[in-house]
Amino acid sequence: MKINLENTYSQLADNFYQKRNPDQVKNPKLIKYNSELTEELNINLDNLSDKQKAEYFSGNKLFPNSQPIAQVYAGHQFWHYSPRLGDGRALLLWEIIDNNNLRKDIVLKWSGETMYSRWWDGKATLGSVIREYVMSEAMYNLGIPTSRSLAVVSTWDVVFRENIQPGGVLTRVASSHIRFGTFEYFLRSWDIESLKILADYSISRHYSEIEKSENKYELFFQRVLEKQIDLVVNWMRVWFIHGVMNTDNMLICWETIDYGPCAFMDHYNKNTVFSSIDQNGRYSFMNQKYSLARNLARFWETLIPLISDNTEKSIKIIEKNLENFRDQFDEKYFKMMNNKIWIFQEEYFDNKLVEDILEYLEKNNIDYTDFFRNLSKSVWEQKINNFITNYYNNTLEAENTFKKLENILQKQSWNFDEIWEMMQKINPSIIPRNYKVKNAIIAAEQNNDFTQMEKLCDILKNPYTDNQEIIKNMKAPSFIDKNYQTFCGT
Repeated sequence: MKINLENTYSQLADNFYQKRNPDQVKNPKLIKYNSELTEELNINLDNLSDKQKAEYFSGNKLFPNSQPIAQVYAGHQFWHYSPRLGDGRALLLWEIIDNNNLRKDIVLKWSGETMYSRWWDGKATLGSVIREYVMSEAMYNLGIPTSRSLAVVSTWDVVFRENIQPGGVLTRVASSHIRFGTFEYFLRSWDIESLKILADYSISRHYSEIEKSENKYELFFQRVLEKQIDLVVNWMRVWFIHGVMNTDNMLICWETIDYGPCAFMDHYNKNTVFSSIDQNGRYSFMNQKYSLARNLARFWETLIPLISDNTEKSIKIIEKNLENFRDQFDEKYFKMMNNKIWIFQEEYFDNKLVEDILEYLEKNNIDYTDFFRNLSKSVWEQKINNFITNYYNNTLEAENTFKKLENILQKQSWNFDEIWEMMQKINPSIIPRNYKVKNAIIAAEQNNDFTQMEKLCDILKNPYTDNQEIIKNMKAPSFIDKNYQTFCGT
């Protein structure tokens, strides 16, 4: 066994965490072990059997010199602040410097109740653990900043949810687990000294380039705002819906985290909601922009006492940065969407054309992923007319839309080879289809069969493939399940 353990977060004051060991489980079994990720993390566990790994990644055994801690955890959930949230059930085992010289947290998730978790058992269903593994690795392969999954262990402990279900434990990796809600925790306690320590630690760990700046807390907010906009726009590029965009699910290190009630949209509808707990569409696809704005406003409040001793001055400084949020978001969103239809030169960006295409997709229940991937190929192969026939039936609407697009394409000075290379990284041919994820979870929970999960994970390693057999196997369902829901499982 070779692991170089560190823990800089535990060197902060005692009020930043609770020392706690994971709960013991009766019969842990290793379901999935991410050997590629262990190589990146410079972890060598080759001398351990699967049974021994299951003991470590369930929490039954601790790695040498590991001192597990539960980090402070709070946040706004559905617009209301809660000092204790159900997801405060993760233990930071240790930190490690990976092969790229980047610091990473290794966390055991769903390993028992902590002082920061709101009443309940601190456990998770095996299905929710599988969902997080599949979705986080899919996002990573799609090129979207994300926490990742190192291991899945089934415990077969009884977990009571809507019904009795088997349990599981996930080992998660992220650049850190410092959330917007972590800052809220100290602000709401009016512990400004700890708030400053947290901000300085976060800046040193993630934004070291501004560490010595006189206005570093203002710059800190700017950097976080910019990175979070980039992240959510990237979600929208692949039609990902997070489902529970609370301040406890927004990381300072701008990685996607907490894959509970998340899903990918097949047929485009801007109001799509999959989360069973989102009854009013707060976190629908298009509302993710507004959810992010609200979360940034809550984060902004925590920095007011740090920016200046003069509260009024602090508010004005941050308001100035937040005022431009809508313009910044829209600029990045429409740049991404123009790129998806081959428009890369800013002077030719046509936001109205983008909106017209999306409106058509929504009106005709057309699969988003297939549409944009096939559009890319049709332009590359110079077969736009065939594309129009397949998707638009040569209507006047189609003729007007694609005449507009062809005119723009002819004006651009980009080399087609260069554009195609970029297009292959923008429009995936494969996403984790909801029914595929659901089937893998059902097979695991009901039949102790993990082969579907294994096959799905292998396919999702290459989301930009041109392999037609794989693409055909990962097509959108032939019908739209309007009742499809996802659950936290916690």
